[in-house]
Amino acid sequence: MRNIKSKLYFYNVLKLKLNDPNLCNYILINLINNEKKEDEETLSYHIERWNTISSKYFKSIEYNQWNEKIPYSYISNTSKYTNYIIKIDKNIEFFLETGYSAQSRDILIDVISDDIFKSNSDDKLVDSSSKLYIKKWAKDGDDELSLLSEKVNNHTKIYCQSPLNRRFNFQSIYQKKINHT
Repeated sequence: MRNIKSKLYFYNVLKLKLNDPNLCNYILINLINNEKKEDEETLSYHIERWNTISSKYFKSIEYNQWNEKIPYSYISNTSKYTNYIIKIDKNIEFFLETGYSAQSRDILIDVISDDIFKSNSDDKLVDSSSKLYIKKWAKDGDDELSLLSEKVNNHTKIYCQSPLNRRFNFQSIYQKKINHT
């Protein structure tokens, strides 16, 4: 009962059933107070979750001297293979809280914020064959980044499941043969 109309309707129904305006007022006031309390608790919960998750995310990022994020995992393309160099996050608190690597979150944000994927007002300047090439290039890149993200999450999950792994710098290289078709 968030809006005034529903509260008035509820009040009128109570008046018809109870025939006691004081009791109806008491019930309605308690209902409104309970809604306010629920709203405050909900807001407090979401603020706490935001503070917890965001602080753990920002603690998991390292920057170089030029204030750029240091990637731990990346894709290295050669003529025959696509190499996926995979290292887990240096600080795994974000993963333990959310079940996702901070690197996976970064990959997702980078992909959806990339200018190539956004609609461009100058679309009429790009011919249809170029648009097809860009779409294929974007799809291939998305597939590679998706695989990288999945592998980072899987490696981090394996690492977190075994206390022995926490003593070592966990890294692997996954190689995928490139099809030249």
